[in-house]
Amino acid sequence: MQLSLNVNKDEAGKVLNFFNDLNGRIAGLPGVESAAFSNGMPLGQTADTSFAIVGRPKPEPGKQPQTMQYITSPDYLRAMGIRLVKGRFFTAQDTQRSPRVAVIDEAFVRQQFPDQEALGQRIAVMVKTLGRRNRRRRCTRQTLWP
Repeated sequence: MQLSLNVNKDEAGKVLNFFNDLNGRIAGLPGVESAAFSNGMPLGQTADTSFAIVGRPKPEPGKQPQTMQYITSPDYLRAMGIRLVKGRFFTAQDTQRSPRVAVIDEAFVRQQFPDQEALGQRIAVMVKTLGRRNRRRRCTRQTLWP
């Protein structure tokens, strides 16, 4: 199911509560094995996001690597049948107040961490704000695909 909401920025808490409640209701329906929500679907339309690996030299302007970023509910990856290779899935403890975490796919690991362990690495995600400057944006739950 796809659902779009137009809300003001200061209503983000209400939107999150709405989706959490809706997700719980859907998950409780007879025959539903799992339910989750996301701001996009793999291979669907989403905006590319610039990122940098913390501790590495900063890429030249315009040459930052790009990835697709999805913000999801904790059970999203399980609901999509995505197999965990290493590490852990998101949990209900991954909130706006906890340290930010990401799940990356094998292609991202091969491209960005070919000779080192990817778990525990820090990724800085940048978004362009009104075309004025780049700033770092930290989202609660992130699933990154190159």
